[in-house]
Amino acid sequence: MYQVKQYQYSISTTPLSVEIIKRGINFDLGYFLAKLSYSVTHIAIYKVADVKYFKIDFEAEGDKWSVADVIEKSFQENEYKFINPSIKCEEFTLDCSHSKNYLALKLKTTDKKGIISYLMYLMDKYGIDVEDIKISVQKRVVRDIFIINKNSGFCEIYDKFLEEFR
Repeated sequence: MYQVKQYQYSISTTPLSVEIIKRGINFDLGYFLAKLSYSVTHIAIYKVADVKYFKIDFEAEGDKWSVADVIEKSFQENEYKFINPSIKCEEFTLDCSHSKNYLALKLKTTDKKGIISYLMYLMDKYGIDVEDIKISVQKRVVRDIFIINKNSGFCEIYDKFLEEFR
């Protein structure tokens, strides 16, 4: 059996793609995305037992050393002030019957900087397990879909989640 250290990562720079595997340590994905501030094209998150895998693809190229520095800092406690990028409650749609094990949170809004980092910050705040994020931006309109494990209890706290946008 392969033993995962507390964390390990790999970085490809053209275009920027990051893979992170972590075990038993917090990785602040919201902080990571906010500090890099590159346009994200896809995020996949997988969890098996206490091991979590992230694959994050970006639109732009990146500097390996500065990205590595942000990854290292994302495993530490950070004080970062996240600001709602003007998302409104009515821009969300929740499908609690998406599939047997997953629900879908859909967001349709105008493209703004920081959408994914702010939403991932909130997901961490509420202890929500996001399994996959499908990101689509066409003509400055964002159509993102967050696939969330039903066991995370998101359907039950959805109204509380929406309060963050009022």
